[in-house]
Amino acid sequence: MSDLGQADKMLEETEPNKLREMPTEKVIEYEHNFAQQLPSFGMGTRDQQIQRLCQARMELLRQVIQERRIEERSERQHQASYKIEKRILFWAIIGGVTGMLILVAEYVPLIRDTFFSKAQPSTLPQAPPRSSLQSPTPTSVSPEPEASSSTAMPSPEQAATVQPSVSPLESSDNPKD
Repeated sequence: MSDLGQADKMLEETEPNKLREMPTEKVIEYEHNFAQQLPSFGMGTRDQQIQRLCQARMELLRQVIQERRIEERSERQHQASYKIEKRILFWAIIGGVTGMLILVAEYVPLIRDTFFSKAQPSTLPQAPPRSSLQSPTPTSVSPEPEASSSTAMPSPEQAATVQPSVSPLESSDNPKD
């Protein structure tokens, strides 16, 4: 026969309002004690009544243990996901700041050149400067028509393009105005 006094004491110590502050290891210990004690109850009315109370309390303790395990698992998962989320947030901030810095680096010179330059912007593309090794490309000259007559009189067009040659002595005698 089971000691009814010990069962009453365990029932009193495991009242629902006391379970909140009780450590999980202690709740597990009480649950094992109730499970060991259940088969030892007698056939008397008082024994059967205590047995039903112990069985109900054992179920309550199992629920408390299960809830605490779920809470612990949930807390561990929360901590793990919090660490991951923290890393993701860190790298998102790094990416955003980097993107902003790149935009600033690209657009500040453009804005500065557009609004604060003193020279007017060029509308024609500039030709690259010639190096001393490059020779100017010859321009195509249209061939002059040959004289059709035997007198070889220059045409008025040809006469306008022909300039009299000036000797170097004559050019030094005439001062320029």
